[in-house]
Amino acid sequence: MKEKRTMNISSFDGYSLEGKLTLPKGEDEVSKLVVFVHGSGPNTYENRDVLEGTEVYCFETLSNEFSRRGVAFFAYNQRGIHLSDNPPLFYDMNVEEYQTYLPLNSVEDIYYIINELKKDECLQNSDVYLLGVSEGTIISALFAEKHSDKVDALFLWGYVNISLSDTIIWQLSGGSFVPLFKEYFETDAAGRINKEAFESGQKEVLAGLGLGDDAFEVCDANHDGYIDEEEMVALGKSLIGFDSETILTAIEKRNDEWLLDDSTLGGQKFTSGWFLQHIGLRNNMERLPELNLPIFIFHGTLDMNTNIQGVYDVQKRFQELGKSNLKVNIFKGYDHGLGIAQYLFTGVMPESFKAIFDAIDETPLS
Repeated sequence: MKEKRTMNISSFDGYSLEGKLTLPKGEDEVSKLVVFVHGSGPNTYENRDVLEGTEVYCFETLSNEFSRRGVAFFAYNQRGIHLSDNPPLFYDMNVEEYQTYLPLNSVEDIYYIINELKKDECLQNSDVYLLGVSEGTIISALFAEKHSDKVDALFLWGYVNISLSDTIIWQLSGGSFVPLFKEYFETDAAGRINKEAFESGQKEVLAGLGLGDDAFEVCDANHDGYIDEEEMVALGKSLIGFDSETILTAIEKRNDEWLLDDSTLGGQKFTSGWFLQHIGLRNNMERLPELNLPIFIFHGTLDMNTNIQGVYDVQKRFQELGKSNLKVNIFKGYDHGLGIAQYLFTGVMPESFKAIFDAIDETPLS
């Protein structure tokens, strides 16, 4: 059995961060503490959801496994987000508070969280590991850059190598469809798909996107006998049906009412202030190679949220610099969630999460 404790932690500006600490029961001293660093948008310390009619709790599942392994775990609500029993989102948003959800505030929130958790007798000597997902991979690296004495290792899930603002533009421009094509169809040295490779690939994937028997001809817009990356991007953009310029205009005009509307971005919510602050940050391609603590990346080949090319780029940079503190884990056929939905619904741990748990287990204490 484990001990769970809900907490309210005052941050640098007096904002009260709501979170939950899970401690392995019966242990007087815990050697490792994992602090979860959220991806973008509304998130809670439960991340409660409904899958096929069954309620699941993301952090209940993760904390149970960490506790079984003798590791403490802490998750918290994003600023402005409060627990609710109202499906399907199970949270309420205070828009005024949510305006303070900004990347640099998130970095300082983690600082105050760690300081408060370290007051617990059983955590005083714990190594602190940040487990960041998506935007959290940026926030975690920012934290390690600014507060290197407060963190001992980074575990980055769904890694973002370029700025988050450029990542969102990449998603909406259709670039996120390139990994889909390359996962299911063989490409030549130029990254193109010919008709033979297309016909022998998994065409049913594209059927789910509304493309019928003439899918190759639809994708091969210039009729040169190949589907190249430019055509993959163009198809993706047409299927998304949303111009990134529309978002950029809304940000420029500070139209947060539109950006936060449920119907605008399919439930994804961010403010113009959040976006603009991200634009001004150095990206992880520059920052990560400057860090000297152990860093682990976990990324799926079917990730349509963050570009897997960034993983290869930063890995190459570490190799060029002769640095050995980065370990990359690539999972074929896994998307941005690394199989989390299946894990929550079935209780069967996928290889991706086994790799995360094992990496945290095996990382030596400082």
